[in-house]
Order: sequence, then structure tokens, then C-alpha cells
Amino acid sequence: MFNITKSSAFGREMTIITAENAGVAPMYFTAQSFLSDNRRMVVGLFKNYEEEPLACSYHCLDTETGESFPLTGEMRWETGNVSEDDKFYYTDKTKLQVFDLISGKNEELYTLEEGQDFSGSVTITNDCKYLGAYWADTDGITVLGVFDIQNKIMLKTERVPFMGPYSIASHGMLCPVNKDLMFFCHEGRTEYITNRLWLTDFNSKWNLFKQKMDENNNNGECVGHEAWAYDGSGLFFVKYDIPGTLKPNGIYFVDLKGNAKCINSETNHWHVCANRALTHTASDTGSAGTVSKVLLTEIKTGKMQVLNEITRFQNHPGHPHPSFSPDGKKVVYTFEVSPKVTAIGIITI
Repeated sequence: MFNITKSSAFGREMTIITAENAGVAPMYFTAQSFLSDNRRMVVGLFKNYEEEPLACSYHCLDTETGESFPLTGEMRWETGNVSEDDKFYYTDKTKLQVFDLISGKNEELYTLEEGQDFSGSVTITNDCKYLGAYWADTDGITVLGVFDIQNKIMLKTERVPFMGPYSIASHGMLCPVNKDLMFFCHEGRTEYITNRLWLTDFNSKWNLFKQKMDENNNNGECVGHEAWAYDGSGLFFVKYDIPGTLKPNGIYFVDLKGNAKCINSETNHWHVCANRALTHTASDTGSAGTVSKVLLTEIKTGKMQVLNEITRFQNHPGHPHPSFSPDGKKVVYTFEVSPKVTAIGIITI
């Protein structure tokens, strides 16, 4: 079903993963795709990119041999995450489930009330004890939840409404080292969202990054695509290079006190995340056009390298969404291998 080929890009070793009569992609960039051996990974297999919501089946794949086994049937994409103890947590509409990638056991952990619906990727603390999820309540308002994995109970929840026309909260991500701290964003057109980044301790909520206005009192900082630092010290995000955006644009890091710094502003970064050692970020460029660069940036110095230049398409899962293997030695991303068909690239760094 899966084909593994070797290549090179900009002088680096590269593995290309394709599928027969289908497209393939890793998890969303804020989630982990690789198992702890840094060799096997969970991938999504896509047969129809026109479905809404986008559907795939999940498979565990050995990136060296091409051997694989299925984890799920057709279900919604962009919900899964591999934990550090090699379990694949995912949601399917109202159900939170886990597939033990070592034993092969699949288990249903939790079910939402009728009329509710899970959204986005789940997040897991580094100690594998707690899981963060978010979903749409029966009235459409986003609910954040913290799930106790061992005891199989939802420990705490919080509704996070926003005033319209952009009333949705999204990208709920539990802090990797603190079950009592969760990130969420004010979702919508970034040109108009002036309070994008939020934290909650489930007693109070606060805006983490105070976006500046321009001289005409328009939004001067269009930001998004956040990802936690592995040590829970803050979040990486991108200030987009949109006309009118106050400089510098590019890759940013903001700590838990709201202190933000720009890491690199050389190009139009799009998605960004950091390795576990917090020495480098992986990012891509976009969002206009159909060509992206996959980039590696040293956090301390801001020095940037091009890992590859690829073609892509505008809709999910056609975005590159680069991320790191657990050991930080590989960057995995999605690209267009033929019109409207995705493949996975893995570059050894």
C-alpha cells in the first residue's frame, strides 16, 4: 500500500512516502506523528480530498521497510496525536479513543453528550497522564476539557465564547507540563482578530500576546499557527507578512508572562513548531501561491536554512505543516507529489 523511496534535497538525505491510488500525510504540525523509536509513524491515508469534513484512515507505518497496519477506518482527519508511550489518541465526532501501538488494542475512553462534537487535534502531557481536547457544545460555543487518562474521567471543562462575527475559540492545546494550563485561540480572519492568543487555568482567562494597532487603529499584528514549547515555557507562533502588519513579521516566541521576541523575519513564515531541545524551529512559507519552502531555523541566532522547496495545494491536507521527530533529527512534512495528491517527505537534519 505504501511506497518508500530515497532521495536528497539541498544536500540532505530524504525519504519520500507515497501510497497507491491515494494521498498520504502526517499528523497536524502541533501533534506528534512518530513513535518513540523515531522510525515508525502514524499517517493518514486520503482517497477523496473533496470530502467535508476531510476524511482519512489512519495507519502505523515503518518508514524504512514500508510495512504497515491499519488503526482506523474512514474518519475525520486532524484529530490524532502519538503520545510518548506509543499510544495513538484520536477523536471521531463524539468519541475519544486510544490505539495502543505496541499491543494493538483499541479502546474507547470517553463519549460526549448528544449534540456535541470534538474538534481538532488532542494534546497530551509529556508524562502521558492527561489529555487536552476541545469540542463544540450544543449551542456551538467551544468547550475546553482536560481528561485524566488513567482514571478515564473528564477532570475539568470551560466554555470559551467570543462575541461575533468571529465567535469561535479553537486550537485548544494543553500545556505539556501542567494539566491546569491550556492554550486556545480566538479563531477567524487574522486581519480582524486583535486578541488571538489566550491561556486559561480553568479559573480565569487572559490574553497572552497584546497585539498592537497601526496608526489608523487597524490590527497591526496578524498572528496565528501557535505551538507549545516542549518544556511548557511558552508558545511559538507566526506574525504573518500581511500588508499593513507592523514589522518585524516572522517566527515569534512568547513566554507565559507575555514577553514576546522575534526569532526570524527573513521570509513569509506560515506554520512553525520547535524541536524538544528548543534549539531549532521547523517552518514553511505561504500562504499565497502553490510553492513553499521548508525551513530550519536556529532559535538562539535566528540563522535559517532551506531544507527543501516543494509544491503544495491550498486546502488541507495540502499544506506542508513541518514538524520534528521526537529526537529532533528528522523533519517531516507534506507536499504535492502529483496534482491534488499528497506525499510525505522526511529530511534527516
